[in-house]
Amino acid sequence: MVSKYKRTTNQQEWSSENMKQALEAIKNKEMGWLKASKTFGVPATTLRRRAKSDTGCKKKLGRYAVTFPEELEEALCRRVLELESRLFGVTAKELCMMAFQLAEKLKISHRFNREKGAAGLDWLIGFRRRRSLLLRLERSPSIGLRSKNSLII
Repeated sequence: MVSKYKRTTNQQEWSSENMKQALEAIKNKEMGWLKASKTFGVPATTLRRRAKSDTGCKKKLGRYAVTFPEELEEALCRRVLELESRLFGVTAKELCMMAFQLAEKLKISHRFNREKGAAGLDWLIGFRRRRSLLLRLERSPSIGLRSKNSLII
């Protein structure tokens, strides 16, 4: 099942690099708010708010924050690739279970399904987009060598 959500706005179409450059230009007094906004293609209001706050160049779409920081996501991706190199390919379902276990183990607040003990489809799609990761197809239970509880990170 693929998510059917389609973006209907062009909010936050600017890049983080452009925001960083605009903030630097204002900080170094090379240009004002409006000129920096037009030059680098970022909204003036967002530019002012980010200059005054400590959020800097990080984007946040909507009210939900990213579950894992960049470093943890990279470590999870490396773990999946390591398992793949040892011929233990990880399926999408197993990756979602690994993400849930990682969040629980490190006591990271998350919005994953506690009943299923797995991350959701939207998290999986986003993770695969950010990491360009290919996963194996689901295997039949008779072929698999691992049990459901053996997914230790």
